[in-house]
Amino acid sequence: MNLRILFARVLIKLGHFVQELAVTVMRSNDLIEFSRVSYSKAKEVKAWGAKQWLESGLTPEEADLEKEFPIKNGKLFLLGVGGGREAIFFAKKGIDVTAVDFIPDMVEEARKNIELYGVHARVLVQEISSLTLPDACYDFVWISMGLYSAVPTKKKRVKMLKNLWKSLKPEALMFCQFHWDPQKGLSSKAEFAKKLFAILTLGNFWYERGDMLWGNSEFLHAFTSEDKLRSEFETGGFKVISIHFNEKTRRAGAILQKPE
Repeated sequence: MNLRILFARVLIKLGHFVQELAVTVMRSNDLIEFSRVSYSKAKEVKAWGAKQWLESGLTPEEADLEKEFPIKNGKLFLLGVGGGREAIFFAKKGIDVTAVDFIPDMVEEARKNIELYGVHARVLVQEISSLTLPDACYDFVWISMGLYSAVPTKKKRVKMLKNLWKSLKPEALMFCQFHWDPQKGLSSKAEFAKKLFAILTLGNFWYERGDMLWGNSEFLHAFTSEDKLRSEFETGGFKVISIHFNEKTRRAGAILQKPE
């Protein structure tokens, strides 16, 4: 390979790496706001409220989780209502649903769709890393899609888990979905450079391997270690019942329980 081609390939790789640095210059609240702006766009609200999506029911990964412990009755707290797909699905089964989203327009879209489909669910505007919840109220928590990965920093995720733990009844279940990619961030040099850049820019001091801007539009943390994931859940007060990994889709989920 001649030097010009080699140099061109270096520049291409460097360009991708420079893009990846974007996640390190923003602090945790900046990353949440970055995602909020992306999802507040009219086309996003319209997409999550599309009829075909609303009537699709649970995704295959979600269905696998729910089959293990079918949700038949009780009170369910749903994080990430979007256009209302899961809220409608569970409400049709007779579940008492309370759902939240951090996009006001998305909440309004969900309320409209829930009414359109003739079911009932309470939908509130709340950001999931700083929830305000009643104590010992819910029988289930459902964390939509890969939303657990959308919370930046382990500290914020553990705080969220503890808030949810307080809101659950003893032996209640949480269905938690997240992004899984054990191959993410394997280059130790690149990871060191990202952490150094975060320090130099007074940015994301809490940067973790697996942090990224998915599609350059939203923050996601890809979990890369099952042991660290289990430790995080347990620090939040939960017992891990099972974990489901899908290496192809990079979507994964866990069933957690609040001990009696």
